[in-house]
Amino acid sequence: MGLKLNLKAGERVIINGAVITAEKATSIILHNMASVLSERHVIRPDEATTPARRLYYAIQCSYVSTPDELPAYLRDVEILLNDYEAATTIAETHANLRAMRSMVEGHRYYDAMRLCRDLIKYEDIILGMSTKQKPAHSFMPD
Repeated sequence: MGLKLNLKAGERVIINGAVITAEKATSIILHNMASVLSERHVIRPDEATTPARRLYYAIQCSYVSTPDELPAYLRDVEILLNDYEAATTIAETHANLRAMRSMVEGHRYYDAMRLCRDLIKYEDIILGMSTKQKPAHSFMPD
Protein backbone atom coordinates (compact mmCIF):
# COMPACT_ATOMS: atom_id res chain seq x y z
CA MET A 1 0.00 0.00 0.00
CA GLY A 2 1.19 3.51 -0.78
CA LEU A 3 1.08 6.74 1.19
CA LYS A 4 -2.45 7.55 2.35
CA LEU A 5 -3.35 11.22 2.78
CA ASN A 6 -6.49 12.14 4.69
CA LEU A 7 -7.58 15.66 3.78
CA LYS A 8 -10.23 17.76 5.46
CA ALA A 9 -12.57 19.95 3.44
CA GLY A 10 -10.62 22.98 2.22
CA GLU A 11 -7.25 21.50 3.18
CA ARG A 12 -4.45 21.88 0.68
CA VAL A 13 -1.48 19.71 -0.17
CA ILE A 14 1.36 20.10 -2.66
CA ILE A 15 2.09 17.00 -4.70
CA ASN A 16 5.00 17.24 -7.15
CA GLY A 17 4.64 21.02 -7.20
CA ALA A 18 0.88 21.08 -7.85
CA VAL A 19 -1.31 22.67 -5.18
CA ILE A 20 -4.36 20.49 -4.59
CA THR A 21 -7.38 21.57 -2.52
CA ALA A 22 -9.89 19.09 -1.17
CA GLU A 23 -13.42 20.34 -1.79
CA LYS A 24 -14.70 17.92 0.84
CA ALA A 25 -13.11 15.47 3.25
CA THR A 26 -11.32 12.84 1.23
CA SER A 27 -8.52 10.30 1.23
CA ILE A 28 -5.87 9.98 -1.45
CA ILE A 29 -3.46 7.07 -1.82
CA LEU A 30 -0.19 7.70 -3.63
CA HIS A 31 1.16 4.46 -5.08
CA ASN A 32 4.52 5.75 -6.26
CA MET A 33 7.20 8.22 -5.18
CA ALA A 34 6.10 11.86 -5.08
CA SER A 35 7.09 15.08 -3.37
CA VAL A 36 4.28 15.67 -0.88
CA LEU A 37 3.97 18.68 1.40
CA SER A 38 0.96 19.34 3.59
CA GLU A 39 -0.27 22.88 4.08
CA ARG A 40 0.70 22.86 7.75
CA HIS A 41 4.35 22.34 6.78
CA VAL A 42 4.46 25.15 4.22
CA ILE A 43 6.20 28.42 4.97
CA ARG A 44 5.10 31.27 2.70
CA PRO A 45 7.67 33.81 1.46
CA ASP A 46 6.37 36.52 3.82
CA GLU A 47 6.78 34.11 6.77
CA ALA A 48 10.49 33.53 6.07
CA THR A 49 11.46 36.27 8.53
CA THR A 50 14.32 34.65 10.46
CA PRO A 51 17.49 32.85 9.35
CA ALA A 52 16.08 29.38 10.11
CA ARG A 53 12.78 30.17 8.39
CA ARG A 54 14.61 31.47 5.30
CA LEU A 55 16.65 28.26 5.23
CA TYR A 56 13.48 26.16 5.61
CA TYR A 57 11.80 28.13 2.81
CA ALA A 58 14.75 27.56 0.46
CA ILE A 59 14.78 23.82 1.22
CA GLN A 60 10.99 23.70 0.78
CA CYS A 61 11.30 25.40 -2.62
CA SER A 62 13.99 22.90 -3.60
CA TYR A 63 11.68 20.05 -2.58
CA VAL A 64 8.75 21.14 -4.76
CA SER A 65 10.67 22.81 -7.60
CA THR A 66 10.88 21.83 -11.23
CA PRO A 67 14.22 20.58 -12.55
CA ASP A 68 14.80 24.01 -14.15
CA GLU A 69 14.17 25.86 -10.86
CA LEU A 70 16.17 23.51 -8.64
CA PRO A 71 19.72 24.86 -9.21
CA ALA A 72 18.76 28.39 -8.09
CA TYR A 73 17.07 27.10 -4.93
CA LEU A 74 20.03 24.85 -4.13
CA ARG A 75 22.36 27.87 -4.43
CA ASP A 76 20.10 29.70 -1.95
CA VAL A 77 20.23 26.73 0.44
CA GLU A 78 24.03 26.61 0.20
CA ILE A 79 24.37 30.33 0.91
CA LEU A 80 21.95 30.18 3.85
CA LEU A 81 23.66 27.12 5.35
CA ASN A 82 27.05 28.83 5.06
CA ASP A 83 25.72 32.04 6.62
CA TYR A 84 24.09 30.17 9.50
CA GLU A 85 27.26 28.16 10.17
CA ALA A 86 29.31 31.36 10.20
CA ALA A 87 26.89 33.05 12.60
CA THR A 88 26.75 30.36 15.30
CA THR A 89 29.30 28.95 17.69
CA ILE A 90 27.09 26.18 19.08
CA ALA A 91 28.56 22.77 18.22
CA GLU A 92 25.14 21.04 18.19
CA THR A 93 23.83 23.58 15.72
CA HIS A 94 26.86 23.06 13.48
CA ALA A 95 26.29 19.30 13.58
CA ASN A 96 22.65 19.70 12.62
CA LEU A 97 23.47 22.15 9.84
CA ARG A 98 25.98 19.62 8.46
CA ALA A 99 23.27 16.95 8.64
CA MET A 100 20.87 19.22 6.74
CA ARG A 101 23.55 19.89 4.12
CA SER A 102 24.10 16.15 3.68
CA MET A 103 20.35 15.54 3.39
CA VAL A 104 19.98 18.25 0.74
CA GLU A 105 22.99 16.91 -1.17
CA GLY A 106 21.33 13.47 -1.05
CA HIS A 107 18.03 14.94 -2.34
CA ARG A 108 16.37 14.16 1.01
CA TYR A 109 14.69 17.56 1.19
CA TYR A 110 11.79 16.50 3.40
CA ASP A 111 14.20 15.10 6.00
CA ALA A 112 16.19 18.34 5.90
CA MET A 113 12.97 20.34 6.37
CA ARG A 114 12.04 18.21 9.37
CA LEU A 115 15.41 18.92 10.99
CA CYS A 116 15.10 22.59 10.10
CA ARG A 117 11.71 22.75 11.88
CA ASP A 118 13.58 21.91 15.09
CA LEU A 119 16.03 24.70 14.33
CA ILE A 120 13.06 27.06 13.95
CA LYS A 121 11.75 25.96 17.36
CA TYR A 122 15.13 26.65 18.93
CA GLU A 123 15.38 30.00 17.16
CA ASP A 124 11.91 30.92 18.46
CA ILE A 125 13.07 30.23 22.01
CA ILE A 126 16.24 32.31 21.56
CA LEU A 127 14.35 35.20 19.96
CA GLY A 128 11.64 35.05 22.62
CA MET A 129 8.98 34.12 20.07
CA SER A 130 7.99 30.95 21.91
CA THR A 131 7.93 29.50 25.39
CA LYS A 132 7.99 25.90 24.18
CA GLN A 133 10.37 23.37 25.64
CA LYS A 134 13.62 22.25 24.06
CA PRO A 135 13.04 20.56 20.65
CA ALA A 136 13.55 16.82 20.19
CA HIS A 137 16.63 17.35 17.97
CA SER A 138 18.38 19.81 20.21
CA PHE A 139 20.30 22.74 18.82
CA MET A 140 20.98 23.84 22.38
CA PRO A 141 24.02 22.71 24.27
CA ASP A 142 23.26 20.51 27.27
